[in-house]
Amino acid sequence: MKDLGYIHYFLGIEVQRNDRMYLRQTKYIKDILKKFNMETISVCPTLMVAGRQFTIERKPMNNATLYRQTIGTLQYLTNIRSDIALAVNKLSEYMSIPTMDHWQGIKRIIRYLQGTMNLCLHIKHSNNLDIMGYFDADWATSIDDRKFMAGQCVFIRETLISWSSRKQKVVS
Repeated sequence: MKDLGYIHYFLGIEVQRNDRMYLRQTKYIKDILKKFNMETISVCPTLMVAGRQFTIERKPMNNATLYRQTIGTLQYLTNIRSDIALAVNKLSEYMSIPTMDHWQGIKRIIRYLQGTMNLCLHIKHSNNLDIMGYFDADWATSIDDRKFMAGQCVFIRETLISWSSRKQKVVS
């Protein structure tokens, strides 16, 4: 074995250290923008439009493969960027029959990433192991099946250690 020192870049994740450790995926986001020819798109300050409902009752998208590839690349990004997890999860529900509305939702996420590519996940050393968790649900706002989305995040002091967002299996 050979000690290569502190890690700086691994699997698309950039690591910066000082009193905290910062994990970001700036290069990966730039690669996404380049891959899907969206380097010059305008920046969007929010991930989704408030109150907008996605449904399967629209015109299907011509290139469903492009939609699926984009969702896959965004799914990997949620390993560090918990802020996009809910939006990506919501749009991944429609991978079998994506519509143009769903594609517009993906483009909005990418526009948001264009303006926030320097956001990062920070990990701070602490001897105090206070655990705090938060949970939220939208209570049946899905028009298609009336199931609800739920999200949770868990912190140890100031460090986010776990998060998820998923559609529940029961109808509320």
